[in-house]
Amino acid sequence: MKLSKYFLIAFVITFSVVILFGTGSLTAKDKDKRIPKCDIVIKDGRVMDPLTGYDNCATVGIKNGKIVAITKKKGWSKALSAQADKVVDASGLVVAPGFINTHTHEGMIEESMKVFVRDGITSWIGGNCGSSYYPLSDYFDEMESNGMYNNYGSLTGLNTLRSLEGLDVFTPANSEQLASMVYHLAQDLQNGGFGVSFGSYYGPGCTYEEMLATAQESVSAGGMAASHIRDNLFNADGIGMGDYIVNAEALDEAIQTSRETGIPYIISHLTDVTYGTGTTGYALGVISEAIYGEGLRLAVDVIGSDSFPNNFFTILRYGTVPIPYLLGLSGAQITDFQVTEDVIIDGGVYMEAYEYFSSIDQAQTIMDAILAGETTSPGVLCHIIKPANTLLALAEPFVFIGNDGSVRKNPSTGELEGHPRAAGAFARFLGHWVRDHDLMNLMEALYKTSAAPALWLGLQEKGRLQIGCDADIVVFDPDTIIDTATTTPGNMLSPPEGIYYVLVNGALVVEDGILTDEKPGRVIRRNWSIPGIIYEMPN
Repeated sequence: MKLSKYFLIAFVITFSVVILFGTGSLTAKDKDKRIPKCDIVIKDGRVMDPLTGYDNCATVGIKNGKIVAITKKKGWSKALSAQADKVVDASGLVVAPGFINTHTHEGMIEESMKVFVRDGITSWIGGNCGSSYYPLSDYFDEMESNGMYNNYGSLTGLNTLRSLEGLDVFTPANSEQLASMVYHLAQDLQNGGFGVSFGSYYGPGCTYEEMLATAQESVSAGGMAASHIRDNLFNADGIGMGDYIVNAEALDEAIQTSRETGIPYIISHLTDVTYGTGTTGYALGVISEAIYGEGLRLAVDVIGSDSFPNNFFTILRYGTVPIPYLLGLSGAQITDFQVTEDVIIDGGVYMEAYEYFSSIDQAQTIMDAILAGETTSPGVLCHIIKPANTLLALAEPFVFIGNDGSVRKNPSTGELEGHPRAAGAFARFLGHWVRDHDLMNLMEALYKTSAAPALWLGLQEKGRLQIGCDADIVVFDPDTIIDTATTTPGNMLSPPEGIYYVLVNGALVVEDGILTDEKPGRVIRRNWSIPGIIYEMPN
């Protein structure tokens, strides 16, 4: 597929750098004239830029938040280091573009950012799955005034817009309410929002007309859409695939939205909604044909975990579908699920936090208590994602990495926690899936974590290690990088191993694996049209 003009410009710049820094010995006069005085120098690391294929033991110079020098010449490396305010020795480590997380959530925002940046995430998109802050302009101002550990952009959630109109999860919007929702979305788009996110899984009353109207508003302003596709068990119409039913109507609804409006569209956490044998492959085939056969601007994000968190009442479809039927469709056992907080019924603890379910009757008792107003719905962990599905999805060029994570306070213990993927999705991708499962080579993997989403989103100065680009950089050991968080109390947000330095806009936010006091992140207020085009990695 034809590469964009941004790739060509970046390649020329990078090639020029190699020529500019091509001398091995320098006179004092040359040094004064040509060597920039840097704020930070990262020396002697394996510098990898997946957009141009640059892969050399080199030194990177950073000044005023930008990359100002890349050289593999020892003379230049010494000269840059001698004049720098700070030198980072990256010997034996990879120096790569900061990771871009296309799918996540805010939660306790400052705590979430701390966790994300230790996983190498320098830029991320929130407001997913239909839920966001509103208005974005006020939220953006608040975030910047408090300081940020990484860069942040946001979608506007359709369910949030629905809630502004007083709609419950089952009630469709009328024409007046829909017009108001479109108006509020337009305000967010004007103030730098990335687009609209759909969460019809969580709000089954949301209609296709609502999604179509808001998608049209978003694309007219140069924005995008993302979706946690609906579960059509309320009107089951699927294609039998092994031990699960793929709701073809739900997948087609997303694709048809892109087809009718032309909007760039990310189908969210695909393996979280295609659990059974054959279903992920089927969905990938349909999406691939829409991208390469029709030219639709689609992409997918995948989390890379074997489990996902959700709400008990929601995942059991608000008590409207029998539990045995749901388990049969997903190919799961009730023992694959655990609650994340104490369940209180009749004044006593019916289930303790992190206890696994032992029977369907146990789950039904909780559901009956929720419907009767005798208890609140607990969080639940669902250990039902098949690794084979994850490997199949991650291999596709149109699949990005997300963590779908956030940090929250456990209502039972008061401790900060989150699903382990919030703390280690990117380390798990590079360590577990890429290195240990030999999914792809490291350059291809870095393309997926940085350059590919940057190109798709239109982030022209991110996702690259090139002169003039933002100094969003991750320094890690490819032999040891791995996630360490687990679904056990006290370990759910454990930071990954093997990530030693993370720079955001030229400032060290993680140093020797430890979070610093720096908050150099910025709100990314979109003022361009999102390309939404999949580019193959250059050879």
